[in-house]
Amino acid sequence: MSVLIETSLGKIAIDLFTDECPITTKNFLKHCKMKYPTGKGTGGDSIYKFLYGDQSRFFDNEIHQKLKHSKRGAVAMASAGKNLNASQFYITLRDNLDYLDGKHTVFGEVAEDEENILKAINEAYVDDKGRPFKNIRIKHTHINKRSKSHSDGSDKLTIDTENKGKNMAPARKVRNHDYCFHRRHQDDKHGRR
Repeated sequence: MSVLIETSLGKIAIDLFTDECPITTKNFLKHCKMKYPTGKGTGGDSIYKFLYGDQSRFFDNEIHQKLKHSKRGAVAMASAGKNLNASQFYITLRDNLDYLDGKHTVFGEVAEDEENILKAINEAYVDDKGRPFKNIRIKHTHINKRSKSHSDGSDKLTIDTENKGKNMAPARKVRNHDYCFHRRHQDDKHGRR
């Protein structure tokens, strides 16, 4: 399954690792369908909070040894700590960001970036906190159901209701960004290489 993300700079196609990270990808896909985030700067909530209440604002990591931050375009959860995933995610802009491995759930990868959007994001002028001077926004998302993901052959997106929030961490405030593009370091005060 993949998602086409329309940003204020152009389009990026992301392939999702639905078999390896089912909880994370369901959360991401439901947020895409709901047109979430709202951009209110509240840090975001997982879809499981809407189903099971405040105790399910966060969900557990789904970290796998083979899914790493080894190349540009890895898509991962921007968690507030171990098992504190909500709605924030990032896309890596460099290769070999191994210091992130084992800490963040990698749940997808950029499959198409024909307009060099990742390069444009990486070259954006930023303030001293790493935020772009000109906002880079997600305008719209499109879910592409390339493969049949259910045993009955349907493409329906469903949520596992058997867990009912059992593996969810208690609510805690996280960063004020709805999404971010992680930058390992900046070479100068404007983030230019």
